[in-house]
Amino acid sequence: MGKVIIYVSLQDNEIVYRDSEKHTGKSIKTKVKPGTRVIWTLDKKSGIKDLSGINIIGSCKFFSSGPAKKSCDKWVARVNRKAKGEIEYELFAVAEKTKKKTKATKSAKGSDATPPKIIIRV
Repeated sequence: MGKVIIYVSLQDNEIVYRDSEKHTGKSIKTKVKPGTRVIWTLDKKSGIKDLSGINIIGSCKFFSSGPAKKSCDKWVARVNRKAKGEIEYELFAVAEKTKKKTKATKSAKGSDATPPKIIIRV
């Protein structure tokens, strides 16, 4: 069982991702194996003071535990050993210079942005 780290930062008032597999962008596809530990954390000079929430879009059985907030800059989950397919997620953050929450993806009406994904690889 390994781990995948997803780094989060705020650029031009939008959340940007970078993972330990070298994917980067406003929406990434992170590939994991069953049993993998997934960690969301702040990137260097992220512009974020709090990762305030993660909303999973898809099967609640994808993770055997979490996502759970460990601190203001870290969330952790474990992929279920029997998980298949993929899930999408929305991440919510509070910028350093404001108390306003920023949502990682915009509504379908307002943008073509797609939520980031975690995909099971075999």
